[in-house]
This record gives sequence, C-alpha cells and structure tokens, in this order.
Amino acid sequence: MDGKSIIFAVLLGCVCVSFATPFGDTPNWESNDLSASHRVILADFNGDGWQAETGEQNTGDGYAKCFYLEHYPAREITEIRVAGTPLSLADYCCDPHNGWFSLATAPGNGVTVEVDYVWSNRLDMFVSNEYRDQVSGNDLIYFNTGSELNVNAGWQSDLDDLSMYCVSGDIDLDGDIDLIVDGTPDWYTPDSIHVYYNDNGNLETTPSLVIEVDATSCFALGDVDSDGYPELVYGDYNNGDPHFYMLDNVNGVFNETPIWSIPDEWPFSTALGDYDGDGDLDLAAASYCNLVQGEGYTYIYRNNNGTLEQTRCWQNDPPQGDCSGLTWGDINGDGLLDLYKGICGGGVDDDWYADSYFNTGNGLPTSPSWESTYYTYVFTTSTADYDGDGLQDIVNAKLSGAIGYFHMPSGTLEDYPSWIYVAGAPYTITGSAVGDINNDGLFDIALACCKSTGYPDGGPNKVFYNDGSGVGIDDEETPNTPAGFALYQSYPNPAGNSATISFALPETAIVNLSVYDIKGRKIATLADEKMNAGEYERTVSDLATGLYLYRLQADEYSAVKKMVVK
Repeated sequence: MDGKSIIFAVLLGCVCVSFATPFGDTPNWESNDLSASHRVILADFNGDGWQAETGEQNTGDGYAKCFYLEHYPAREITEIRVAGTPLSLADYCCDPHNGWFSLATAPGNGVTVEVDYVWSNRLDMFVSNEYRDQVSGNDLIYFNTGSELNVNAGWQSDLDDLSMYCVSGDIDLDGDIDLIVDGTPDWYTPDSIHVYYNDNGNLETTPSLVIEVDATSCFALGDVDSDGYPELVYGDYNNGDPHFYMLDNVNGVFNETPIWSIPDEWPFSTALGDYDGDGDLDLAAASYCNLVQGEGYTYIYRNNNGTLEQTRCWQNDPPQGDCSGLTWGDINGDGLLDLYKGICGGGVDDDWYADSYFNTGNGLPTSPSWESTYYTYVFTTSTADYDGDGLQDIVNAKLSGAIGYFHMPSGTLEDYPSWIYVAGAPYTITGSAVGDINNDGLFDIALACCKSTGYPDGGPNKVFYNDGSGVGIDDEETPNTPAGFALYQSYPNPAGNSATISFALPETAIVNLSVYDIKGRKIATLADEKMNAGEYERTVSDLATGLYLYRLQADEYSAVKKMVVK
C-alpha cells in the first residue's frame, strides 16, 4: 500500500456534488447491555488492528495549513514531511484521534505533504456509565471482531460509580491507548480523575492513577508544550470556585498540581486546536450560561511557545446559552481549522442550536459564520467526511434522544440536518463518536444511550453503519460543458464486485472513461477511442470493497462520479 491519496475537491473541479443520506432509519447494531451510558469513544483498546500508513497530499492553492488523515481515529502521527523534509514537533500540532494536523507554515502552492501515522481497522467502543438504581455504573468496552462489535462488553471497570466524561490517548507513549474517566460514588461526593493505563493491549480495570478534584465537567488531551507527551485539560466546578485546569505530563504521568488554571463561571466544554495557525495547540473553553444573566460564552486562550496564556485572545459575541460539544475541524474546506459547537440550554431566548466560526487566516469572527435552524438540545458534536467528497460533515447528538447529520454539499454546510434519528421517549442520546467500525472504508456513527432521569434501567448503545448510499454527484455541468454530454451514476450503487457505467455523447468525440481507487490509482480504462454519438454502457469487474471514482473525458467535456463497492 503506497498510501497516496487524492483531494477530491481538486479532482472534481467545478462539478456540483450532492448526496443522499448514508444512514438508515434503524441502528445496525445494539448492545445487549442496558447501560446508563453518557459518553462514547472509538479506539483500538486491545491493539489487535494497528496499521502503519503513509498518506500523501498536494497542497493545491498554497494557503492550506490543516490536513486530514485518510483513516482515523488514529493512535499517533510519527512523522510529517513537506517536500521531503521532516518537520520537528515545534513545526506542527495534531489531533490524531479526530484525524487532523496543522502546520506552522503554509507549504506553498503545489507542494507535497507526506504523513506517517498509525491507525486501526478494528475500532472498539468504550462507554462511560452513570450509576442508576438497577443499572451498573461500570464503564464498558465492546471489542471489535473484525467486521462488527461484540454485543456483549469484553471489558468493564472495577469501579461501580457515576462516570460521565472521558478521553483516550497514548499517555505514556508505549504504543497503547490509555483511558481517562471521571468518577464519583454519587452526585454529592467529590469527584476523581481515573487514569487507566494500557500495557500491550491489556487495559487495567482499576486505575493506577487517581487524581482528586471536585466535580469534573469536560476533558481535552493534547501535546500543548510540544514535548511529545499529551497534557490533560479539564473543567472543574470546584465547590463554588470553578476553573479550567491543565496538568503537565511528565514521562507518561500527570503531575497532580496544575501548571495552568483560569477561572470560569461554569466550565462545560473544552477542545484543543490551532486557532492562529502557528503549529501549536490553543485552547477553546466554553461555559454554562451565567445563572443570573442567562449568558454563556466561548473563549480561546492562545498557546505561546508551549505555554497557554492567561488572558483570552477571542470570545464569541453576542453571548449565548450553555455552550457544549466544542470541536475543531476544517468545516468549510479551506485548509484552516474552524470552531464548531452546540448550545444545550439556557440563554435569553432558550435557543438551542449549533453554530460554527470559520477561520479567516487571521483568527475567528466573533459572530457565527454558520448557524443551524434545527433547534434542540445539542450535547456533543463530531466531524467526519461521511460521503468521501473531501469536506467535513457534522453529527450532533441531542439529549432529547435525537441525532442529526448535517451534510456539506458543494462547500456549504446545510443548516437543517438531512438525516435525523429519534430514539424515542424515554431514551436519550448523550454522546456520539465517529470511526470505521465495520472496516469498509466509510465512517460510521456510535451512540451512547440511556433513559431519562427517573427511569432506573438503561438503554442499549447503538451504531449506525454508513451504507455508502450518500455517495454520488449531480448531473449539473460547468457552464462551458456542451449540452447533451452526460455521465450517469453507476448501477447498482452500492455494487458487488462489478458495476455498469453509462454515458451519452451528442456528437463524435475522442472518449476516455477510466476508474480510479480512493488513492488516485487508475484501476481500469473502459474506453479510450474515437466514438460516434449515442448511448453507451461499460462494465468494470473484480473490484475490491471500497470507494471509487470514474471519469469521462470526451473532447472538452469532463465529468467525475463516485461509486461504492460493498
């Protein structure tokens, strides 16, 4: 595998892209456990699916600083090369779990960027669990069998307590995914941060590191000081003195005394990303609304050569309600990291929605660049390219028991979800995660589910597989395309190991019809000749499972479409 990838936006040119919904009406997988789950993580906890990969991209317009891995969640990025020259840790920052890396300097126009990284084709599913009267509070992991998750948990924590917030990563750099979860015996006892270390795929069931805090509300994990070891940022209500804190990672162990702290009215969500495009991780922090004024803010604290500053360099305006689900990602596909978040309550008008702030290259605007028109209690958010068009789509999990999928067609994020799943009362959806669970090359959605307060038992956790039906391209042509030429969607789509491609020629033309895999390698040439006007069909066979492009060139006419092979 040469790892070469292709940026679809460049290959597709001016073709207008639009997609159907890639998810069905009912879950493809449900756990047997009736758990009161709160958050979910997809990662290879037992280490049975690690793959070394080299990805390659061309920078295109030269302004891009942010790039995505082809496969993620990933364990680590081992090296990045620009025009063949390796970068130091000070030259870039990354979030391998969410699949992006950001360079301190834009490489320039048409420069090759290579990235070596480690990902897994057997993602497991972790859920943190709230304690309920008739439901265990043990945290759970469902292990991947190679094509699906086991319906019964294969790991559970020894601690039977109330745990909500969690994050994972290789804390001690031994090549295994470690786990951080909060926990308390009940709602009225001070909280603790539990660190579960992983030794060669064996995740301990009792945490060997316990850090006493008051009441954690969120986690973020990332290498803030560029020494290779990830730091831990967390929010703490702290008995009436709420703060965001950061713990230093010293050779794989967190120092329990914070090296950075900042007061906040009511810390609720945090995320690390490269706000200013200088190649290090800045901190976005969001709060519940002020209980008196009904206002909540999101702030950014800049990273200055490995140290977070104490003063805010940005905050949103006007204020909103309870800000939740902070996520960094290149939402509008311009090669810069944007900030996305949800609103989950409070506010002057009780408007519960999601919004995004698009990076201009000189920071973020203070008012949203995009807002959803789907009003409901947004709890967690995640981004991924679900349809393979090179642009990040959005999934919002909602405490009301619904999940919404916002598609990004033709570079514009839709403001109302094209797919909504409602679990139905009394179920709630409190967390979502993204990854290729069934190893078919497409991003799936995992959901943490429970029942509403007052119901003692729990609900099954769920997975929706991406069936590939969202892949397709409209027949809209560029203004200079002669009328009458047409390239049709292959059928069946998704296909087995073969597919039929049809096209139309209004006049005699020199025709080339070729098929490419997702890495840009030509798989087959179906036509390469002078052809008369008419309707034509060609069949391509012996295709492996995956996503493919096929391109028709007829004199000056050019069109590209996609097809999925299951």
